[in-house]
Amino acid sequence: MIMKRGRPRKVDPEKALEAARNIFWQKGYDGTSMADLVQATGMAKPGLYSTFGDKETLYAKALDKYFSEGSMTLINELLNSKLPPKEAVRVFLTTIADGMFDETTPSGCFLTNCVVECESEIPKLEKIGRKYNEMRRRAFITYFQKAKADGKLSVNADTEALAEFYSGQALTLAVLDKAGTDRESMNRFIDTAMSVLENLNKY
Repeated sequence: MIMKRGRPRKVDPEKALEAARNIFWQKGYDGTSMADLVQATGMAKPGLYSTFGDKETLYAKALDKYFSEGSMTLINELLNSKLPPKEAVRVFLTTIADGMFDETTPSGCFLTNCVVECESEIPKLEKIGRKYNEMRRRAFITYFQKAKADGKLSVNADTEALAEFYSGQALTLAVLDKAGTDRESMNRFIDTAMSVLENLNKY
């Protein structure tokens, strides 16, 4: 008796993309093979290509998912915050730190990893990472300008310099996490970063 082969198991594309994001996040672009992606997503190689495109395109889509579901939410919270700068920015940085110690996700920041890893080898992907970082920097500028107009920030404050600084601190938190920095040390780092705003409003 000849047994009929069952139909291939269907995989939810959103769940597959989430799995691909996590494996890229964990192992990096170069460190992730197509075999890794097949195992992580549960999709055969032809299915991956037909659904998401080649490896580079899949990485770009995974990065977009990471940004839209995580970073963009945090950016919108900053833009809509009614808190004074020293509180709103602390919330922003602390939320990032909280994510670093979330055991359900890989360590570090996928966005930061992309910028560092892809800078010379994959210009297209590096450009995407830098675009998202620029969006974060512009959000800080918008927030600080509004805070200044509302009288919550010193009239002498350089909003672009502050945006550059705190956007950089967000990236540094990811680097510290990759280096194995513990939470207490990361909290001290945030405290030190916040002293810039605390001292600024004294003048």
